[in-house]
Parts: sequence; structure tokens; C-alpha cells
Amino acid sequence: MSGDDMQRLREFFETSVAFPRLAGVEVDEIEPGRTVFHLDVRDQHMNGGGAVHGGVHATLMDSAMAVALIAVGLRVSTTQMTVNYLGPVTGPRITCTAQLTHRTRRTALAEARIHDGDTLIALATASFHIIEG
Repeated sequence: MSGDDMQRLREFFETSVAFPRLAGVEVDEIEPGRTVFHLDVRDQHMNGGGAVHGGVHATLMDSAMAVALIAVGLRVSTTQMTVNYLGPVTGPRITCTAQLTHRTRRTALAEARIHDGDTLIALATASFHIIEG
């Protein structure tokens, strides 16, 4: 994908993909096979115990991984995702880095990591079905 394609992908994600936008997911970087997203923690992200809800982490990581794959020209659908929650969020912003790790003709694998400052707080791996056509 060209630089213009990356910009169009960014604009599409930021304006047309409703759920991550509703959650407050922001795009920092998109390049083929790699993305960096962030989320500024707000009251709406908290669970009943006063911690950031695990679904927030999952949304951030799933979105970042999918866009990393789309940026290499793939149409994908998540088929499986495993999230490891490693620690609590303490800062006002979490950052997610995602990357393509393996690809076959029908399947792609990706990994995402969320950091709170320098601290790794969540790790996900996912498989994606590559949609032909």
C-alpha cells in the first residue's frame, strides 16, 4: 500500500469504524504489517472494581491487529484471540503496538502489546481469516 493508501485507511478507521471510535481508540501510526494505537483512559472505560475493563484492552488490541493486516492489503475477520492481562492500568494513557507475525494463503496471525508508560500490561495473539476477493 502507498502512503496515500495508508492515509485513506487511517481516515476510514477514524471516521467509519464505529465501536473503536466510541471506545476512544486513536491511531498513532499505520504501516504495512504494524500499527500503534492509543487510548486515553476515562471513567467510561472502568469496570465495577475501579479498573479498566478487560473489554477495553481487547477492543484496542483487536482493532490494532486488524488494521496492521489491512495495511498489507488483506481483508480479514478475527477468528480467535487470546488476551493475557498482566497488570493494572495506572496511567492516563495506554498504548498498543500490533504486528503481523505470520501469514498463509487463508490465515494471518498477529500479536499486540499494551503498555502503560514503560510497563507491559496486556498481550494478545490472534488468528484472522483472510477473506478472498
